[in-house]
Amino acid sequence: MRIEVAILATLLIASSASAQGATGRPLGTPRGSLLAIPGAALAGIFTTIALPFTDEPVLVDGRRLNRGDGWQPLGFAVGDSALTLDFEVTGRAQFDRAEIVFEDGTLQLVNLHGAVRSRGRFELARFERPSAVLGVRVLARSSSARSQIALRTQR
Repeated sequence: MRIEVAILATLLIASSASAQGATGRPLGTPRGSLLAIPGAALAGIFTTIALPFTDEPVLVDGRRLNRGDGWQPLGFAVGDSALTLDFEVTGRAQFDRAEIVFEDGTLQLVNLHGAVRSRGRFELARFERPSAVLGVRVLARSSSARSQIALRTQR
């Protein structure tokens, strides 16, 4: 949706600029003509309308780990529906297993096989339709001096 809005805004502004380019002004730069104002106004309206509907991942919470702490159980309260669950790692961390707790009380166990991940975002689970997730628990440890693990959800 964001891409469509950006394309529409670009087309509106470009069409008003190209219409003015015929007047001999360099690069068709608008100077407040009536043709340029509606394009800019519409672009602002469409951008404003698109903002509440963005599907950016939501940061649930982040936990810091130190290498000397060893394996630590980490809990992330979600309390919302999600299509994807991702871990975002800063530093270097190793994951053993995770549990996804759903609102209806069911539990999904995920064996992470001791995966070591460095800086970036990594998918934990992807659902076919939005699922009501109560929380996520994971057993992890820092492989660097310090690391941080955060959970991100996407609806």
